[in-house]
Amino acid sequence: TEDSADDRFFFKKNDNTMSFFGYRAINRFKNDFENKQSIFREWEKYKNDIELIHPNSDKHHLKICGGFQFSSHKSGDEWRQFGINHFILPEVLVTMTEGSTYITYTTKRATFELAKFNAVIQHLTQNTTVIH
Repeated sequence: TEDSADDRFFFKKNDNTMSFFGYRAINRFKNDFENKQSIFREWEKYKNDIELIHPNSDKHHLKICGGFQFSSHKSGDEWRQFGINHFILPEVLVTMTEGSTYITYTTKRATFELAKFNAVIQHLTQNTTVIH
């Protein structure tokens, strides 16, 4: 919906080998520092507090998604709200790569509800057709 337009994203590599769709930002990593490494340092600190993942394994799909502004000369109100560095950790991330699709669901343990997780899976897999 338009109400959540700034809380979702889609990215596809030019060679079509990988794409991502995410929504509901549970954390935002953004600042106006010229040093772009600041975002990655912030993510590393945050990532250390996340349980039930294997962040150093290629089997997990937890990612922050976003980008860096190429110019510090912001043009317009829409761009000003993002800052120079802007990344999010989505609650729901769908990763499509190498012919497989992965759903990564991230939430605080205290607010995790299996029924809500199952509803996300049901919503994302409805009308799915397997093509052989």
